[in-house]
Amino acid sequence: MLSTRLATGTALLVVVVSALLYLPNPWWNALLIPVLAGASWEWSRLARYAAAARWGFCALVLGSAIALWLGAGPVITAVLLAISCAFWLLVAPAWLAARRRVQSAIALTITGWIVLVPAWFALGRLQARPGQLLALFAIVWLADTGAYAAGRAWGKHKLAVHISP
Repeated sequence: MLSTRLATGTALLVVVVSALLYLPNPWWNALLIPVLAGASWEWSRLARYAAAARWGFCALVLGSAIALWLGAGPVITAVLLAISCAFWLLVAPAWLAARRRVQSAIALTITGWIVLVPAWFALGRLQARPGQLLALFAIVWLADTGAYAAGRAWGKHKLAVHISP
């Protein structure tokens, strides 16, 4: 299992770093669209949407992301990123501290959109600063790999059952 993960990670690392460094920005953003589609599908599964609602959520996320990509000026970009920052700094910590599960389909849809679209948008914009983006990727990859290795080596009980299913 570990060898498969390492091989997959290495292949993806080569593709992502090559694309980040050598693709023009429109192609980089286009490459990120299938990633956004997969993330929106996964969100819709975690939210337990019915099949039709899954497709609708994916269409909403992809359609709005592409519309923002093609038409967002500096004001819209600032508002989009401010909404995302406010969510991550104020709303998400409060929900986690209260151990509150979001049940409403509307709240799940809004939350999913706020989580996915600004992140995709920022990844597209950060291609202009590849060193910073690679540092961000490295932090996430190393934290994820370390958590996996530590969990396999010493883990007996899930640490945050109320956060991660």
